[in-house]
Amino acid sequence: MDCDDISAPLDTLSPFVGTRAAQQYDPDEIATAVEHFGALLRTPMKLSALLQSVCSQVVATIPTADTAGVTMSNRPETVACTDERALDVDVDQYRASEGPCLESARTRPVVRVRFDDAAQRWPEFASNVAGTSNVAGIGVASYFSAPLMTDGHLVGALNLYSSARSTRFF
Repeated sequence: MDCDDISAPLDTLSPFVGTRAAQQYDPDEIATAVEHFGALLRTPMKLSALLQSVCSQVVATIPTADTAGVTMSNRPETVACTDERALDVDVDQYRASEGPCLESARTRPVVRVRFDDAAQRWPEFASNVAGTSNVAGIGVASYFSAPLMTDGHLVGALNLYSSARSTRFF
């Protein structure tokens, strides 16, 4: 499966995605983003379309987010993503059976980590990223994964990836 398989029919379903936010948080942009999320949640649509729209809106709203995806935890699988880069990072985590999205999807904490610190926490995933894996060359500098829950049950994680190599990261 690739990201096109996930998102091809969804482009017309999300009128809430605009251009990428400026590198500074603007109160008016944040208010607009919150309004868009509210409208998104009130719009009848399939879960896959909702998750795809959330990924797109998050990347459009958060200045440090370059790409995003949603991992379901029962059998690790990417069910929504903004582009192939997010899918590639996720697949390398699934192959290694470790990484930020899997940790968040399995244990409930929000996981924030810079690329340089990933080697200590997830050595096999980090070696995939540094080696000849799908992620090599993408330039992910930091990871942010937040658990997704429904009715008190952990079902997956929302994953954000940043290529910004600066003091600002997730």
